[in-house]
Amino acid sequence: MIGGNAGRGNQIFYNNEAAQCVRCHAIFEVGGNAGPGLLGVGERLSREQLLESMVAPSASYAAGYGVVILEMKDGSTASGIVMNEDDEYITLKVGKEDIQKLRQEEVDTRENIPSSMPVMGDLLSKRQLRDLVAFLASLKAEPS
Repeated sequence: MIGGNAGRGNQIFYNNEAAQCVRCHAIFEVGGNAGPGLLGVGERLSREQLLESMVAPSASYAAGYGVVILEMKDGSTASGIVMNEDDEYITLKVGKEDIQKLRQEEVDTRENIPSSMPVMGDLLSKRQLRDLVAFLASLKAEPS
């Protein structure tokens, strides 16, 4: 995906009443914290990944934002926010303090809870999506 106007994307991020991006996402500590902060997102994700995160928000999650329900092979269940995951372990935050590190081989079934983020393709035009991607792609980490 190429093109788009980052200036218009900035206006969409902060001011579009349908999308309301700034209610859940923050840049430079301006905005909400229900979703991941976006400072430096242009360095972490490609334009294609940025677009996917807007049109299919449940396709993948930033660490600390995906919620799962696991049924274990022993019949027990575990649910929480996925803090880290690799081929061997899945680490869940359960409640405010409890962290559970579970072996992937002990998981029988997994249910990913859909993201609460609205599908932006239903709220924004293709041009607006392109502009918003251009804006997000321009976001770099703070200079050190």
